[in-house]
Amino acid sequence: MGQLLRAKGFPKDAEVEFERAVNSDSHLYPAWYNLGLVRQARGDYTGASFAYHRAISYRKGFSEALFQLGLMEEQRHKTESAVEYYAKAFTINRSLLDVRVNPRILDTKLVPLALLRAYPNEHARESTTFQPTPPGYVQAIAEPAPSPQAPATAIVTPSAPLTNPAQQPPPPKPPL
Repeated sequence: MGQLLRAKGFPKDAEVEFERAVNSDSHLYPAWYNLGLVRQARGDYTGASFAYHRAISYRKGFSEALFQLGLMEEQRHKTESAVEYYAKAFTINRSLLDVRVNPRILDTKLVPLALLRAYPNEHARESTTFQPTPPGYVQAIAEPAPSPQAPATAIVTPSAPLTNPAQQPPPPKPPL
């Protein structure tokens, strides 16, 4: 009944019908969502926010309600929280980015920021898929590279330095 009244141009009566619906069944998340839409359209952001949060509490991951919360936050110039709501909504339901599914996507300027927030980890995981080792692959064990120095033949330990001049060998004699 609320949707019919809204379509016929009676938003106040539609709001009353949605309130009746949630009063008769408080877990009816579509009625909470529709109540939020009606309240948001008339500028009651507090009431709309309450209704959207109730819809999300009864249906976890309700992407449409998250998107509407993002729109309201953007209209109130709360960019950070709007981007958070949008990112959650897009992560849950990518079709919200399609204007045919969600015409309100044209009302926001924060879609690029929300996409950056929503997909950095997922994009990294998807772009770094490792390839398996081909079947039949055998890794050759490489021989160590030859050393450029000659191999040691004998280890010579150095002798202690001579500090007593009497023990020094005589200097060489000049040629005649």
